[in-house]
Amino acid sequence: MMMSANASASSQKLVKMVTWRMILFVGLCWLIIMINKSEACAPTVSDEDETCLIGTTPYGTFSPAPGTKVLEGDTVTLTCDASARLGGTVVTATCSPAGVLSPTSPCLPVRPFERQKEANLTTLLGSQLMR
Repeated sequence: MMMSANASASSQKLVKMVTWRMILFVGLCWLIIMINKSEACAPTVSDEDETCLIGTTPYGTFSPAPGTKVLEGDTVTLTCDASARLGGTVVTATCSPAGVLSPTSPCLPVRPFERQKEANLTTLLGSQLMR
């Protein structure tokens, strides 16, 4: 009779262990299924056009004004201040599909002696034209 009681207790332990493992397995499977169906990490597709926020630049201003948002494909124009000159040839920036403006050439400050040289050249050219 003792052998039968031990076998019965052992069977009950085995059934309990298998049951808990099955519950754990089913629970984990359900969790994985729910995570895969979740939209929390799913890529989103937006019907809205991307926009670029216009910022500021040293020694120049953008048109439209800084703080304005422009749509993808729109262009922005850079104008250098009177105390600066364009350090290249690119004065327009385009809003990309990623929502980033393309780079422009920088506005560089003009040194006082350069301004005087330009004024002298303008005066000289003006006097040559007047002759």
